[in-house]
Formats: sequence, structure tokens, C-alpha cells
Amino acid sequence: MYLHNMDVYSILGNYYPEPTNAGNIKEYTLHISGQEARDIPKFKLQGYLTDIKVPHLTNSLPKTLQWSKIRFQVLGFGNEYFTNTILAIHTLQEILHRDIADMSREDWQPSAYDKYPAINLSSSYFAKIRHCTPTELSELIDPCGELALRATAQNLVWHPDFLEEFCEQKIIESNDKTILNYQNINPATIRKGQLVEVCIEIKAILTKRARWKTIIIPSAIVIIRRDIDRAYMKWRLEDTTLRCSRTPLITQCKQV
Repeated sequence: MYLHNMDVYSILGNYYPEPTNAGNIKEYTLHISGQEARDIPKFKLQGYLTDIKVPHLTNSLPKTLQWSKIRFQVLGFGNEYFTNTILAIHTLQEILHRDIADMSREDWQPSAYDKYPAINLSSSYFAKIRHCTPTELSELIDPCGELALRATAQNLVWHPDFLEEFCEQKIIESNDKTILNYQNINPATIRKGQLVEVCIEIKAILTKRARWKTIIIPSAIVIIRRDIDRAYMKWRLEDTTLRCSRTPLITQCKQV
């Protein structure tokens, strides 16, 4: 469901927070009323990628699952679109503030969207991975290729136990049929300036100070590349309840 199309007046009555683990409540996830708890809603927004920073990956895997901060910013199709998107996000957050005690309100803020129509998720955009270092993919990914060498210089090591999965989707039309092929790719091919569709989940996590904080978690980033082959790039984070199969670097994966 696209955030800019959501009716903010009906959101408060249609969603509720549910503990991820009822026996050890450290995380809440928003769910849709009347649906099964395992059905986690995915919220979508669209825009042009203006900034991105992802962690450098290695094949060193610690035993504990870690939170790794990922930053990106999208610039969009006019103030009305982004105003509606921001209102929807704030209304979804209001459900967490309403139903969870000790929720912090200094969570997520848009980046001056009234003056510059961009959504900056830098402060609270996270992904679950098993290893991360402060090394970033690139300080800036340039669509003109001026910083391409810096972006591709990072050596990202694929490992089957990583919860992330970077895939490329190619659409092939033959005999009135649409065929989708998937293969793993290096995320260094991500470029600033591309049109993206971002799929997110909204959660509340318990901080070390026993305060609840709202975070935005990516499920997928689809970058529409205007190439002749109509290729799409999909960044897919595996659900943490699923096991990553030990498959080759080139593999098949399901569509998010």
C-alpha cells in the first residue's frame, strides 16, 4: 500500500502494535486489524534517490544479531505527494505512541519537506544483519559516474548467512507472457539519481534506557533503471524468521 494514498483519518482504527515475541517483549510491529499476526503490512513510497549509505559487509559473522544503520534519502514528485506520505508515517507512529508506554517522540523527522520536498530517513532507517562495520559503501554515489570508482572500490563479500539479499530482476516478455528472472548482484551498482520504490515496515524497539523508539525497516528497494532491457534492481532483506539457503551467488528468489 502506498503511503501517499492512505487515508490518514482511518489509519488509527485500522492498525495496532503487536509484540514480535510475546515471551520477551523488546519489539513491536504494526499489523492490520482483522488479519493474522504473521501478515506484516508493507508500506511503500516512491521518489528519486538523492543519498545512500550502506554498511560494508564481510564474511566474519558474530554469534549475535546486530542492528546496522542504513541511510538514504528520496526526492520526489511534488509537495502534495510527500506531504501525504509524511502525514501517513506520522499517523502510523501515533498508534505506537498511543498504545505503548514510554514511547519517545524524538524519533523520525522529515528533512524540511516544506522547503525541499525530500524524505530523509537517515536517523532511523535500519536493517537486521549478522555483521556490520562503520565502513560505508560510498560517501556519495554519483549518477554521472564521477564517483563510480569510489562506489565500486568496496569489496562486498556475499555470504549465505547474511539476512540481506541483493537481487536483480529482469522482465522478459515473450508470446504475451511476462517472465521474471532473478539473480544476486553487488549492491555497489546502486546509483544516486535513480527512481526508487521503497517498501518499509514500521516498528518500535526497546532501547538500553528502557525507552521505546520508532524505527523504519526496509523490506525492499526497487530501483527502476531506464535501460533498454527494462531491468529492475531489487534489494531484498530476508525475513528474520526464515533461513537463508546455502545457494550459489547466482540464485533464484521470490518477489517481495
